[in-house]
Amino acid sequence: MNIVSQENIRSIIPAKAARVAFLRAKKARISPLQALIDFYASPIYKDLENESTKVWWQSPEEIEQDWEMIIRE
Repeated sequence: MNIVSQENIRSIIPAKAARVAFLRAKKARISPLQALIDFYASPIYKDLENESTKVWWQSPEEIEQDWEMIIRE
């Protein structure tokens, strides 16, 4: 049985974070590194780290859209 837990969620976060930052960098015309730094400081990243929020289940595109909505608020 393949169960996602708080412990093993950490294995998927780096790839998701990198893809979300890449998408944001293109949209905002900033460097991927700056986008990644900004993402790590965002509330959506904190949700991504928390298994119970199920943000990890979303595609990078959906996460980036959620992040953009937070930025606009």
